[in-house]
Amino acid sequence: AIIFVHECGHFSAARLQGIHVNKFAVGFGPSLLTYRGPEVEYSLKAIPLGGFVAFPDDDEDCPYPEDDPDLLRNRPVKDRAIVVSAGIIANIIFGYGILYNQVTTIGFAEQKYEPGVVVRGLTSTS
Repeated sequence: AIIFVHECGHFSAARLQGIHVNKFAVGFGPSLLTYRGPEVEYSLKAIPLGGFVAFPDDDEDCPYPEDDPDLLRNRPVKDRAIVVSAGIIANIIFGYGILYNQVTTIGFAEQKYEPGVVVRGLTSTS
């Protein structure tokens, strides 16, 4: 789940800014499931140890001209930084969401201190 959320962060940041994305995958290796949308190929790969969001910038068969302003490499540094950092920001939001959900449904651990045995050698009587 954390890999999916992380990659969704990158993907969403790019798409919300109008940056071209051509692949979204969870896992590596051969594809188990693949869906080809109008612009993006979504896939679930065999080895679930990561994932990736691919941009058409470095493809030799890129359907966009090299000076297209919606390619990641042609965007300002701020836009690229948003896309790069969106994965970890999505992870942080996801983590806080899980924590919030746990606290609101299960609650905090309640510690109840009760009197125990008094050991005379350890108590001060002065």
